[in-house]
Amino acid sequence: MPAIVAASVAFALIFGSTLFGMFIRSRVPDHHLAGDSKDVIRLATALIATMSAVVLALLFASTRASFEQTSATVARLTADIIELDHVLDDYGPEVAPLRKALRESIVPMIDSIWRADAAPAKVARPYGRSESVL
Repeated sequence: MPAIVAASVAFALIFGSTLFGMFIRSRVPDHHLAGDSKDVIRLATALIATMSAVVLALLFASTRASFEQTSATVARLTADIIELDHVLDDYGPEVAPLRKALRESIVPMIDSIWRADAAPAKVARPYGRSESVL
């Protein structure tokens, strides 16, 4: 479900519940609207708000940790590829096709890590065959 649809449904439900509560309030007896009842409702609302804040904080912390882990993995992977390219450069012009293939495979591989809709990266194989990494 797209995020905009979920947000719209949540907004509609909350707005509808507010209108329903305003309608019901005029029909509730006065002794149910006394101070003790209001205090209980106020405490329950505060508890729900606190729990929602805790859940959102945990969600953000989890998302940030996942992003940082993926970012560190990509940084290490690209550093290793650059180091491999420098080592291959020391072998001379004989490995130029291999270095070219290595450079061409980097962008699709990084895209497949970051984007969910990217095509899986292909690994170069001898004799023109290729296999999917993922």
